[in-house]
Amino acid sequence: MWMYWNFYVTGRLPASTCRECALSSWFDSLSKSCTSSFPYNFFFFTQYHLGFMSYTNVLLTSFNRYTLIFMQKSYTKIWHYGTYIIISILCLLPLGFTYPILANHAYVEYNPLSDTYVVRTEANLSSLYSVLLIWMIVTMILSLFVNTLCWYKISKYSKATRQQNDYRLFLVSFVTFLIQGMVFCIGTINKISADRDPSKLLLISRIGQVLSPFANDLLTLSTPYVLIIFSKRIRQSVKHFFVNGSFAPSSITPVQNIRTSRSVPSKI
Repeated sequence: MWMYWNFYVTGRLPASTCRECALSSWFDSLSKSCTSSFPYNFFFFTQYHLGFMSYTNVLLTSFNRYTLIFMQKSYTKIWHYGTYIIISILCLLPLGFTYPILANHAYVEYNPLSDTYVVRTEANLSSLYSVLLIWMIVTMILSLFVNTLCWYKISKYSKATRQQNDYRLFLVSFVTFLIQGMVFCIGTINKISADRDPSKLLLISRIGQVLSPFANDLLTLSTPYVLIIFSKRIRQSVKHFFVNGSFAPSSITPVQNIRTSRSVPSKI
């Protein structure tokens, strides 16, 4: 949800504010002449930093499914001891590219043509966006490779076995990968239009601009719904929560039970 509200503050809110709107005075106080860059330098930094991490998270999820399917005996040990270490490293790695946004001046600028406000930064966003797109490509290729291996393994299961935990978890990972593929296409359109059509005269440029907010929503809010769609156990738990005000006692599947999912029928 943080990514959703962060993009709302940096993108949607300024784009929805006109010169006569209530928030215009606040945006005017954050103009380029303002000495303080806070809070928009932090919001810009978070937006791009989370962009790196969201694609990394999909790759990490794919590897999690890979170890679940191919390394069942050591699955629990790997993720019990390595989860926080891996996440910490992945959180720190993008800082080398995103820190300049935090260090450079950020401000809000009024656009008289559209009668809206736009958030700007003095950091070199073009080069950062290029690095982000490269990272998207790398993580998507690796995710595709890992998901293909998982699907090849699962395709050899019987139909009854395919209803088990590992198959459902693989579907969640694969659908999330497809969603990020769509978001990557929109991001590529915006990058090309920013370099070659900054005035948004071409139809494809305007389409990319219109789809950007929805792509962000899809990227940040889709995972819970994907889990609900593919997991009967989670659907029952959510239903129980809204009806009775608490989660069902059997809604959580212990990790150690996942490793025996092919031998014990599952309700996931």
